[in-house]
Amino acid sequence: MANEDILPAADQDFDTLQAIIVAAVTLNAAAWNIPAGEITKLTTAQTLWASTWAIAKDKQNSTSAQKKAKDLARKSYEKVLRPFIQKWIYRNESMDASDVEECGLKPRDTTHTKVTKPDAPVVKLKRGVANELVSTCAAVPKAKHYGAILVGSAPIPAGIIITPDGKLVFPVNDDPIPNPNPQPKITALLLDLTDQREKHFPGLTAGTTYYVYYYAVNAAGVSALSNVVSLVCW
Repeated sequence: MANEDILPAADQDFDTLQAIIVAAVTLNAAAWNIPAGEITKLTTAQTLWASTWAIAKDKQNSTSAQKKAKDLARKSYEKVLRPFIQKWIYRNESMDASDVEECGLKPRDTTHTKVTKPDAPVVKLKRGVANELVSTCAAVPKAKHYGAILVGSAPIPAGIIITPDGKLVFPVNDDPIPNPNPQPKITALLLDLTDQREKHFPGLTAGTTYYVYYYAVNAAGVSALSNVVSLVCW
């Protein structure tokens, strides 16, 4: 029904749904690009609701004042929960229909808008503690996971590509004529694929230049490799 209220009228059903929503968005906040501050606003309002509901749901022993406190807590909670659902679930480009269902909600468009593969990330690289580099990238709309490739001493050879299903393809050079200007040898190759945009690479060699590439992944496929960024490790 187009006019059906997204939140159940019955307190017991409301309590069940809100718990599912909060658990899902807390678990997947990084993958769904939901700011920590928005989660905090939600859980703060949830705490008051949970405490008043725990008392008021015992209908035989709760007082009218306690039931009223529960009603006021729910009203305050809904003022936070409703806009959160609209902005951070239904209008969230980092979520698809299955993610909405994970929150206990019905996707508005049951035809499932076609998901396209994400764009290549924009990468930053900095030094961490001794012998560590830390890379990150801006959030990519609709990306579920972020892959990083760290290479030591030399960039990856020209012609290497990443396929839509995430395979790195290395060209084979069968030219019998030796290269008069051979590329420096790669001394390290590290891969990282998680839903986190920040990657930590400890235990590196001081004085070595490292090169980092990123790619983004979702159900539709894998982005192209990002532009390379490099930094000397200390």
